Amino acid sequence: MSSVLWTPAPAAFQSSNLARFSTANGFDPRDYETLHRWSIGEPGAFWRAVWDYAEVVGDPGAISFLRDDNAPMTGSRFLPEATLNLAENLLRGDEERLALIEADESGHFRTVTLGELRRLVARTADGLRAAGIGKGDCVGGILPNRVVGLVALLATLSIGAIWSSCSPDFGAAAIVDRLGQIGVKVLFAAPRYRYAGKEHDISGRLAEIVAAMPTVTTLVLTGEPGFGQTARRIAFRSTISAATLRSASSAHPSTIRPMCSTPPARQARRRRSSIAPAACCSSI
Repeated sequence: MSSVLWTPAPAAFQSSNLARFSTANGFDPRDYETLHRWSIGEPGAFWRAVWDYAEVVGDPGAISFLRDDNAPMTGSRFLPEATLNLAENLLRGDEERLALIEADESGHFRTVTLGELRRLVARTADGLRAAGIGKGDCVGGILPNRVVGLVALLATLSIGAIWSSCSPDFGAAAIVDRLGQIGVKVLFAAPRYRYAGKEHDISGRLAEIVAAMPTVTTLVLTGEPGFGQTARRIAFRSTISAATLRSASSAHPSTIRPMCSTPPARQARRRRSSIAPAACCSSI
């Protein structure tokens, strides 16, 4: 009995990224073993070839591979001098291309084109600048898995700021543990969300969270389909609504900042809503 579970059709194989990458670098696309030996024998040449093939927008730097005994797991660093902006790379392409599909347990369904996503990100980035956010500042999110969360993340990264987020079903202490330690200045939050057939209101918890994070100067309250646009504001140092984050100008990304990854006090339960890319992205 054959151990091969599936084989792509010849046309699909020839058009695959692996086959095209192999051919572009002088390898027989069906000779995977040779390609693999090259990737581990000349890692610098291999990773620079990956950067070029993926057409990454940015500067790869002069070094493509560096041995580093202090690097966890790999003992190496890849493209250590590279600079790029994640938002700029993810938002490029045909304006009419379907970029996102959003759906949830209530039957809500929404599609977003790449052009629409770019405009949402540009407006939000402009609002962040108006709130005093610049390169190196921290922006946080207490949001369900929806388009607004992705827009906030991309807008943050597009201006060189740092993003961190957590689920709205975290307790106040867990949220403060995660976001408080990085000095969040602007906080995006959903006062209400729907999960497992129930509507949850965390407005009171948000007041407690904001009070415990003195670095927060601006709170952006977001709405959800079915809740309307009447989410109440929490008065403190400075509050704006999502509706005020509007501008006709576009945001041009500069350089990337590392996305903050601080461990939560506990793991969030799996949300019964989803947002998925309409097409896969190439990344390194």
